[in-house]
Amino acid sequence: TTGDNKELVSPDRSTELDGSKSVSPLGKLLYHWEQIAGNKHILMENVNSTKLLVNGLSVGTYRFKLTVTDTKNITASDEVTVTVKEDDNKPPTAVLGPPIKIYE
Repeated sequence: TTGDNKELVSPDRSTELDGSKSVSPLGKLLYHWEQIAGNKHILMENVNSTKLLVNGLSVGTYRFKLTVTDTKNITASDEVTVTVKEDDNKPPTAVLGPPIKIYE
């Protein structure tokens, strides 16, 4: 299993996806991650391990699929969505009042 969907806020550009909760009654599993939707200009590290590191994400929605294979070549898959949103935290606005005249 790939776990829950993830939501990031830009400028966060990376995340780790975890498939380590995948199980087989036969014990050993082979893992393979692939991107199935979203901007293809990203970097995926460790595509054949339990945890996938994804870098270079931009604002948008991405979908990843984990396929696990047991020792009898039986496979199972799960998918996870990663959504990167714009940061809606705008800087504050400073407003001065009218000019003040000071007389001595």
